[in-house]
Amino acid sequence: MRKFQILTAAVILLALAVGLGMRAHWRMPDLRAFLIVRPDAPGPAGAAQGRDSGNADTPENTVYSMLNASRDGNLEAYFQCYAGEMETSLRGTAAARTESVFGKALQDSARSIRRVIVAEPQRVSDNEARVRVEYIYADHQDANIMYLDLEPGGWKIVRVEAAGAVR
Repeated sequence: MRKFQILTAAVILLALAVGLGMRAHWRMPDLRAFLIVRPDAPGPAGAAQGRDSGNADTPENTVYSMLNASRDGNLEAYFQCYAGEMETSLRGTAAARTESVFGKALQDSARSIRRVIVAEPQRVSDNEARVRVEYIYADHQDANIMYLDLEPGGWKIVRVEAAGAVR
């Protein structure tokens, strides 16, 4: 009986805290910023932790699609995640190195990543977003800031800046 009383009191206190928080306009944190995708996660090809790799309706889905395409060595899907000068530059590099060598390099690079953390996108405008992506390797961590534009085919990566080593 004592356990039931303690549990009831805890539920009432929790409900009171939530009610007071809502009245003060508190918001629950968006925990999607802490989602982790491993390139070696089990699942069907092109799917990372339940993400739809062909769906570019959000900036983070485009990032996940790019990561999946890298892991799979799927160059066309990889290129479709980019637009503008980035896409042109990547296609030029692939042509110069041959597509099979470039695809293998993508796979090797993705294989060395232990985990990836894709943060919640920051909307710069209705058509622009910024996403921090952290790459966790066996011996270090790096981060990039990816800039995406909303194109007719969905969100596309248009620029990437190195954010440096993560400590």
